[in-house]
Amino acid sequence: MKKRNSSNKVIMLFITFVVVLILIFGVIRITYSYKKNLRNEEIIESLNRDIEQEKKRTLELEKEYNSVNTREYIERVGRTKFGLIYPDEILIDVINRWVIQNIL
Repeated sequence: MKKRNSSNKVIMLFITFVVVLILIFGVIRITYSYKKNLRNEEIIESLNRDIEQEKKRTLELEKEYNSVNTREYIERVGRTKFGLIYPDEILIDVINRWVIQNIL
Protein backbone atom coordinates (compact mmCIF):
# COMPACT_ATOMS: atom_id res chain seq x y z
CA MET A 1 0.00 0.00 0.00
CA LYS A 2 2.87 2.35 0.72
CA LYS A 3 4.42 1.59 -2.65
CA ARG A 4 1.18 2.41 -4.37
CA ASN A 5 0.76 5.60 -2.36
CA SER A 6 4.34 6.73 -3.06
CA SER A 7 4.04 5.88 -6.76
CA ASN A 8 0.80 7.91 -6.90
CA LYS A 9 2.65 10.84 -5.34
CA VAL A 10 5.43 10.55 -7.91
CA ILE A 11 2.91 10.40 -10.74
CA MET A 12 1.01 13.39 -9.33
CA LEU A 13 4.28 15.31 -8.90
CA PHE A 14 5.28 14.50 -12.47
CA ILE A 15 1.88 15.54 -13.81
CA THR A 16 2.05 18.78 -11.79
CA PHE A 17 5.55 19.44 -13.16
CA VAL A 18 4.40 18.86 -16.74
CA VAL A 19 1.34 21.09 -16.28
CA VAL A 20 3.53 23.88 -14.81
CA LEU A 21 5.95 23.57 -17.74
CA ILE A 22 3.08 23.74 -20.22
CA LEU A 23 1.72 26.84 -18.46
CA ILE A 24 5.15 28.51 -18.45
CA PHE A 25 5.68 27.80 -22.15
CA GLY A 26 2.14 28.98 -22.86
CA VAL A 27 2.70 32.27 -21.04
CA ILE A 28 6.02 32.77 -22.83
CA ARG A 29 4.40 32.08 -26.19
CA ILE A 30 1.49 34.43 -25.49
CA THR A 31 3.89 37.18 -24.37
CA TYR A 32 6.02 36.71 -27.49
CA SER A 33 2.94 36.80 -29.73
CA TYR A 34 1.64 39.92 -27.98
CA LYS A 35 4.95 41.76 -28.44
CA LYS A 36 5.14 40.67 -32.06
CA ASN A 37 1.58 41.89 -32.59
CA LEU A 38 2.46 45.29 -31.10
CA ARG A 39 5.49 45.60 -33.41
CA ASN A 40 3.35 44.67 -36.40
CA GLU A 41 0.75 47.27 -35.45
CA GLU A 42 3.48 49.93 -35.22
CA ILE A 43 4.74 48.91 -38.66
CA ILE A 44 1.21 49.07 -40.06
CA GLU A 45 0.68 52.55 -38.58
CA SER A 46 3.98 53.72 -40.04
CA LEU A 47 3.08 52.32 -43.45
CA ASN A 48 -0.35 53.96 -43.29
CA ARG A 49 1.32 57.32 -42.56
CA ASP A 50 3.64 56.75 -45.51
CA ILE A 51 0.66 55.91 -47.73
CA GLU A 52 -1.09 59.15 -46.72
CA GLN A 53 2.06 61.17 -47.44
CA GLU A 54 2.42 59.53 -50.83
CA LYS A 55 -1.25 60.21 -51.62
CA LYS A 56 -0.67 63.90 -50.89
CA ARG A 57 2.48 63.87 -52.99
CA THR A 58 0.57 62.15 -55.81
CA LEU A 59 -2.08 64.88 -55.73
CA GLU A 60 0.62 67.56 -55.87
CA LEU A 61 2.32 65.82 -58.79
CA GLU A 62 -1.01 65.46 -60.60
CA LYS A 63 -1.66 69.19 -60.16
CA GLU A 64 1.81 69.97 -61.46
CA TYR A 65 1.34 67.56 -64.36
CA ASN A 66 -1.94 69.20 -65.27
CA SER A 67 -0.35 72.65 -65.15
CA VAL A 68 2.68 71.75 -67.29
CA ASN A 69 0.95 72.54 -70.56
CA THR A 70 -0.36 75.92 -69.42
CA ARG A 71 1.14 79.12 -70.74
CA GLU A 72 1.89 80.39 -67.22
CA TYR A 73 3.95 77.33 -66.36
CA ILE A 74 5.93 77.45 -69.58
CA GLU A 75 6.61 81.15 -69.09
CA ARG A 76 7.68 80.69 -65.47
CA VAL A 77 10.07 77.84 -66.31
CA GLY A 78 11.49 79.75 -69.25
CA ARG A 79 12.14 82.81 -67.11
CA THR A 80 13.47 81.10 -63.97
CA LYS A 81 15.48 78.19 -65.39
CA PHE A 82 16.58 79.50 -68.76
CA GLY A 83 16.54 83.28 -68.27
CA LEU A 84 14.32 83.81 -71.29
CA ILE A 85 12.62 87.15 -71.87
CA TYR A 86 10.17 88.61 -74.37
CA PRO A 87 11.67 90.62 -77.25
CA ASP A 88 10.48 93.96 -75.84
CA GLU A 89 11.81 93.32 -72.28
CA ILE A 90 15.15 94.27 -70.74
CA LEU A 91 16.81 91.83 -68.34
CA ILE A 92 18.61 93.29 -65.35
CA ASP A 93 20.57 90.76 -63.32
CA VAL A 94 20.57 92.41 -59.89
CA ILE A 95 22.52 89.69 -58.10
CA ASN A 96 25.50 89.72 -60.46
CA ARG A 97 25.54 93.53 -60.55
CA TRP A 98 25.80 93.63 -56.74
CA VAL A 99 28.63 91.09 -56.79
CA ILE A 100 30.52 92.99 -59.48
CA GLN A 101 30.17 96.31 -57.63
CA ASN A 102 31.49 94.79 -54.40
CA ILE A 103 34.47 93.17 -56.12
CA LEU A 104 35.53 96.38 -57.85
